[in-house]
Amino acid sequence: FCNADGRLLARGDGNLLTIQNDGKVTQHAEVMPKLTCMAVSPDGNYVATGNDNGRVQVWKKGEIKPENRFIFSHPEPVICLTFSQDSKLLASGSSDNRANVRNLENGRLEYQISHDGDVTCMAFSSNPDWFITGSDDNTIRIWHAKTGRPASGTLIYNATLRTIVPHPREPLLLAGGDDNVCCIWDMLPKNTVQVRAADKMDKFLMAKDGSVFGRSGNLVKAGSTKKMQQIFQQMKDRRFSDN
Repeated sequence: FCNADGRLLARGDGNLLTIQNDGKVTQHAEVMPKLTCMAVSPDGNYVATGNDNGRVQVWKKGEIKPENRFIFSHPEPVICLTFSQDSKLLASGSSDNRANVRNLENGRLEYQISHDGDVTCMAFSSNPDWFITGSDDNTIRIWHAKTGRPASGTLIYNATLRTIVPHPREPLLLAGGDDNVCCIWDMLPKNTVQVRAADKMDKFLMAKDGSVFGRSGNLVKAGSTKKMQQIFQQMKDRRFSDN
């Protein structure tokens, strides 16, 4: 399930449904099974799906059929999808150890980055303007969002990465994976705070106020990053903005 501008999107192995607030259900056509992931652009105008044949499809808001010019492919299954903050770029991560970043205006491949294992999670940050990827090679790699060139050193995790979420205002990065640990990195200059979790966390979300929500199966837990921000703030030569 994904929420998109007042709509609820649901996917199955070979189905993509839009559920309006009034209960009206629309089934999208020409969906390529078996679906493995889905993402909605921040502006709510695009929906993207990936499947186990390496295909990526994109639908515009209100359209039943996908945009034919936006059918992309990997040689291996697509694991994750994410849009840039301005909804102009779409990134797809795959078990071919690569992430492709494409321009949604013309479908052009802007750049491709690689890991030493499956690309399992991705995110775009707005402060700084970075593209961040996680992998089962136990690393997080940070790239310039516009060029794909390395922007920072590699961050080392203890297991396969499953989720990475940038802080909405500060250069903080929340990451979690198969070792039951939630890590918060100060990406400048890469200080780390680790929070032990009781269970393996398979997804994190970060609200605009910095609150953190973690999901483990059917269980959702909530927390705050305020204390961690205060710790980083006290470090020598490290300052956060007042926004």
